[in-house]
Amino acid sequence: MRTHPDESPPDSEIDGHSNSDHSNMYPDIDPAEHGPVGGPVNGPMRRIKVRDGIRVVAFTGTLLGHITSERPDSLHWTELSIYRKEDGLFIAHRVGVSCVAHRADCSAIEGKNLPAVADMKSDEFATEDRRPCPVCRPDIASEAAADPASIRGETDRHWVGICKDAFSLISALHTNRHGVRSLSGLASAALSQAAEHDAQIAAALNTELEV
Repeated sequence: MRTHPDESPPDSEIDGHSNSDHSNMYPDIDPAEHGPVGGPVNGPMRRIKVRDGIRVVAFTGTLLGHITSERPDSLHWTELSIYRKEDGLFIAHRVGVSCVAHRADCSAIEGKNLPAVADMKSDEFATEDRRPCPVCRPDIASEAAADPASIRGETDRHWVGICKDAFSLISALHTNRHGVRSLSGLASAALSQAAEHDAQIAAALNTELEV
């Protein structure tokens, strides 16, 4: 089970942290090839809790935009949400998502300390929703039932940016790859969606950038 980005799971469900290394698994996404999941919640302020690594970040705000790169057969994908706090600050929350399960002795996770799927937080994928690693190909349900510690799950990677204004938000969403600083397609799509609901973001996106 995964929580929609505008919901606030209990503290006990969001204090985990990813140990799997997905840093090179999320290519830039063409905004024309995907769209929002659920769309922005441009309504009253509400209490929201998200993860930032091992920390919990709690605030009162509203969801301006949410974009995902998930496809029907995805094993890994990225989700990006943009919020506005009641005091005007912007919050960006990016999640590198994985639904993969491995055998404990899988060569693909050698040296990584992944949790057993039976012990994972309830805002991660449940055992029955996991997909088998293409390397070790476990029979997840039956092997986990026979020995809960034998099946390990990749966990999500969470990042939060707290930004004082729209220009800082845009800057925070840039990535640096091989010395080239750029805005990914996923981030561009999320900002465009958020701009439909926030005049400050719209103005910042339409401001000429001097380099």
